[in-house]
Amino acid sequence: MTWVTLETLAHRLSPGEARDLITELPEGLAEAVRRGTTDRIERFGHSDCVRRVAERTMLKEEADRGVRTVLAVLRGCSSRHGPPHDHRASTPQ
Repeated sequence: MTWVTLETLAHRLSPGEARDLITELPEGLAEAVRRGTTDRIERFGHSDCVRRVAERTMLKEEADRGVRTVLAVLRGCSSRHGPPHDHRASTPQ
């Protein structure tokens, strides 16, 4: 679920934002962001993110909690490292 969530969230990131996030993640998770990054930035909220993750993982009941957990970890990572990029602006609320 973590991999799919990161890949899905990467659709919301610009290439620069994705690069910043990749530098903060372990290689295995950074690869999920690389795979999800595209030239076209998509805009979608939390419910759409959860729906996409649920569809890809077939874990409908667990998707919301899984997405929220990944977002919480990313926010914690951002608050510890601060600039150059605050990922909170790019993650669905």
